This record gives sequence, C-alpha cells and structure tokens, in this order.
Amino acid sequence: MKKYLVLLFTLSAMQLIAQDAEPDMAKNKEKMRAYKIGFITDKLELSSKESTVFWPVYNDFEEQMQAIKARHIALTKTFRQTDAMSDAVCEKFISQQISLRQQEVDLIKKYTEEFKKVLPIQKVATLLTLEHQFKQDMMKRVQERRGRR
Repeated sequence: MKKYLVLLFTLSAMQLIAQDAEPDMAKNKEKMRAYKIGFITDKLELSSKESTVFWPVYNDFEEQMQAIKARHIALTKTFRQTDAMSDAVCEKFISQQISLRQQEVDLIKKYTEEFKKVLPIQKVATLLTLEHQFKQDMMKRVQERRGRR
C-alpha cells in the first residue's frame, strides 16, 4: 500500500511540475525525461561508452516497467469502482496484484543481469537505488517550488 501511495504522490508531483512549467505536456515529459537521464548519468558516473550501451537497455526496462505500473493503476481503479465486493472479486484482485508484483520482480531480475553485461557491478548496485532517489529529488523540487509561491 505504501508503494502505491509513493507512486501516486510521485505521479501527482510530476503532474504539478508539468502544469507549473508549461502548458505543453509533451515538452514537460521531455524535460522530465532529460532530467532523469542527467540524474542517472551523473549518479552512475557513466562514461560515454557506458552511456551508449546502457541507455538502450535501460529504456527497454523502463518501458516494460511502466506498462506493469499502468496495469497496477488500472487494476486498482477497477477494484475501487466495485461497490459490492464479493469474496471472489477480492480473491481475484489479490491474485492479480501479486501477479503484477511478481512481474516487476522478474523484470528487475532479468534486467539486472542485462545491466551487469554493460556496467560494472558497483554501478548496477547503485542503479537499483536510483529510482527511489530520483523520486525523492523530484519531491524536493516540488516542495521548493511551492515554497517560492
């Protein structure tokens, strides 16, 4: 549950940043993406050679992870819209949630092996913490923007 709250809060924060900066969402998404690339590149201290081989792998990973997260969100919305929740509905929801979480873990395992092929193990270990650090950094930026208003 905490994971979903963090995800929801992060998505809300990104939306606020996008609304605050420019009306064009495509430009805002691109700015966010560029910032994330810079953040990860900086934190991992990627060389140009490492960047060349790392980013295509990471982009595939991120695309697949976003698809799983979108299914999580859709499933949660569907469940919330159910007024009379039978045991069978609840059982199915629980099963689907566990399945999606397992898909996330399987994807992380798969891509950790792929990352090890293109990066030193120390950088792969650091990479596993960067998504959380990036979200924290974005939250800090949102709070700073709100403070300036």
